[in-house]
Amino acid sequence: MTDDVEEKNKTEVKILNPWKESDYLEKWNANAYLTSFCQQINGQWLPVMYPLVSNINELLQTKLNKKEQIVLEFGGGPCLWGSLLLAEYFDQIWFCDFAPSNLKSIQDWLDEKPDAFNWKPFFNYVLDIKQGHHHNEFEYETKLRSALRNRKIFRCDVNKINSLFIDSPNDQQKFQMIFSSFCLESACSSYNILKQTILRFSDLLESGGMLLICSFKNSTSYTFNGDTFTDLPLSPDIIRNAFLETGHLTEPTCISLDSQPNPTYGITNHGIMINYGFKI
Repeated sequence: MTDDVEEKNKTEVKILNPWKESDYLEKWNANAYLTSFCQQINGQWLPVMYPLVSNINELLQTKLNKKEQIVLEFGGGPCLWGSLLLAEYFDQIWFCDFAPSNLKSIQDWLDEKPDAFNWKPFFNYVLDIKQGHHHNEFEYETKLRSALRNRKIFRCDVNKINSLFIDSPNDQQKFQMIFSSFCLESACSSYNILKQTILRFSDLLESGGMLLICSFKNSTSYTFNGDTFTDLPLSPDIIRNAFLETGHLTEPTCISLDSQPNPTYGITNHGIMINYGFKI
């Protein structure tokens, strides 16, 4: 074994995300998160959301050859902006997350409960980025509700031994696409878990299916509602190696964005990256 390989292995063992279930089962507050990050539409998130939505929308338009059937949004949190974009291209959205409070927030919106989070302002904000001011928010929202209602909202866990899915009716389902945004750096406790997760993603994809992962670059933590949550630092090389080591995915294309949210959000990172590849 060369010195470089030994050093790489030592690094992979040393750098861990001290992730605890209790952080997301007890400390995590979905409503507080949505209030902090998604309620007020202003210039603080524009440097992040504009290039992020623009690039994802272009990828969906150019890399999906036709109307697809099934997509998995993995680790979506309490957020629906990603699903809003996906619903234009997929009839069924399988939506999963680890935290029950996040899934409850999604289900409350889907059930149109009076106290559900009001996504309309944020949806309009995203749609303005996507196609300017000439859009029908109600039409997009209707597509989103239909795509989510066609499938199940369920729990997932990257640290689970036998399957990524906790309470899915079918953990052998194959997908035309898997989309994950700002999840893996928070959920994976080590680089080995990250590699295992991406390998499992590749097993869930149909041949030719797309894996698209959005991540903060080298993020170590983020803070809101008085609590700090740790992250596993990720880089383009780490994601690239995880894709290639599966043996089932193409070398990923990385779109690197220097945009950062306002530091008052307590996110420690060096920008954003979008990595995507395809099942061989």
